[in-house]
Amino acid sequence: MAAMLERGLESVVARAQSAAEADDPAVALAEFFSGVVETFIEDRCFCEASGSDLFERPRMQELVGELMAAMDQLLRRAKAAGAIRHDIVTEDIGFLINAVGHAGLRLEQTAPGAWRRYVEIVLAGLAPQGRRKLTHKPPTSQQLRDSKKSS
Repeated sequence: MAAMLERGLESVVARAQSAAEADDPAVALAEFFSGVVETFIEDRCFCEASGSDLFERPRMQELVGELMAAMDQLLRRAKAAGAIRHDIVTEDIGFLINAVGHAGLRLEQTAPGAWRRYVEIVLAGLAPQGRRKLTHKPPTSQQLRDSKKSS
């Protein structure tokens, strides 16, 4: 199980690194977000194991670090290009991918592909046009890690 998850995470890391270096960070962010959600839908095991104790293994932690670094680079570039709100943090992107992926997986049997609508809604909410100030601070990386331990 751990080896399968490692391969899945390696694929997500490679996708993030490619997106971080793409010419158009806005398109790259949208494709990365949608692509990872699609991975969750296609690989139920990877989706459901996301954030589990298996991710505490040293190699998985190393891959998560690489993923966060690539996502951070992509997010910085997207902000600089004016393609994403300036108050969005890397952890927000990971959380939203997880949320849409898990909810989309539940819907896939009865409404195949419905997750794509929610990807569009989230991406529209991340865009700077017509934004409203967020009233709540994002959880810290530590709070997100701790939440996985308490569930």
